[in-house]
This record gives sequence, structure tokens and C-alpha cells, in this order.
Amino acid sequence: MRTLVIDPEYLVAMEAERILQEAFGCEVEIATPYNYPLALDKGGFAVIVIDASLLADGQGEAARRIENAGAMIVFTTLDAELKAVPGFEGFAIIQKPFREGQLVRAIEEAIALN
Repeated sequence: MRTLVIDPEYLVAMEAERILQEAFGCEVEIATPYNYPLALDKGGFAVIVIDASLLADGQGEAARRIENAGAMIVFTTLDAELKAVPGFEGFAIIQKPFREGQLVRAIEEAIALN
């Protein structure tokens, strides 16, 4: 399972990478808001873990790229009030800093839905 983690904070992305590799033994690629289009162009991701603030309005090029990637999406956020990302309702949202179990369960549920 190939997974892409997109986060403005590289250390947060590295923590997600560690958790996912330990839990699933999967291949994880890390991207920032600046270089994620290159990663998406490679394709083949089963799951994308992305900071919700990057798609907060659910519009624009970023939203289209993520939507067209054909992967399940798990959002992360610092906003305790966030219940859904516009245009991406129904996808899991995990509070940061996340606990290992939360992220693992969200990925398992995303995989099961696919």
C-alpha cells in the first residue's frame, strides 16, 4: 500500500510516516504543500493523509488534484471544531497531535471503504 502524507510541518509528516510504516509496513512518501503536485503526478497512492487546512475551501487546483488521485483520503487538523472539509464530506478527520491508534484506525477504515 502506497501512502502519501502531505503536511506543512515536516516533523508531523515524519511522525505519520513512522506510525504507518510500523502499523502497515507500507511505502510512505512525504510531501509539503509546495511539492505535493510532483508526488501526485507519480500516482498509485492508495491513501492520502493531508492537513485539512490545505483544502479548507474544497475548491481550487489542490482539491481537484487530490480528488483526481483516486485514493482514499484521511484529513488531519488542529481545529477541534472541524467536522468536515467542504467538498470532502464523509472522510475521516484526525485531530493533531494524533495518537497512533487514531491514525491507524482511520487508515484501516479508509482501506475498508475502498
